[in-house]
Amino acid sequence: MDFSNGNASAEAQRCKQAQPRWDSLWSRAVEAESLVLPARRPFYSSHVLAMIAICKESNRILGLTAEAIQDLAAGNRARARAAVQRALASIAEIRKAEAAAEYGKWKNWYHGDWLTGVDRTAEMLGIFLKHIDDPDAPIPPPIRWEGWEAYFHIMRYEGDRTAAVN
Repeated sequence: MDFSNGNASAEAQRCKQAQPRWDSLWSRAVEAESLVLPARRPFYSSHVLAMIAICKESNRILGLTAEAIQDLAAGNRARARAAVQRALASIAEIRKAEAAAEYGKWKNWYHGDWLTGVDRTAEMLGIFLKHIDDPDAPIPPPIRWEGWEAYFHIMRYEGDRTAAVN
């Protein structure tokens, strides 16, 4: 995501406009859970509610990060710090949804979080928080992620297991 040249403002606005839709979808999905057969509720929780929670909170994280970038550029460190703290709270919500989604054969599905990038996002927000507090503090070089990490972990997880395709 390129936040230069005012793109942070546009991104923050898009996320702000989308958030009520995500929140509404979440409310409707939670209400619909009572319509799901009791035996299917764990699946519904894991594969519907968790996915909506991840998307809803991810949108919030992106919007708050864009706001924090704008606040910092405007010299308002306190507001930038508060936005990052709220984004970190949304990461905690995603982790709760992921933990609740792991059951049966899906146990440890989110272990390592290779596919959603939540841990990587939390790491980057922590670095940004340090930068807000001390712009002269050393920071690691930017992460260039080419997708190899997820592939590596999935292959390690699968080991020598194969799937019957016939």
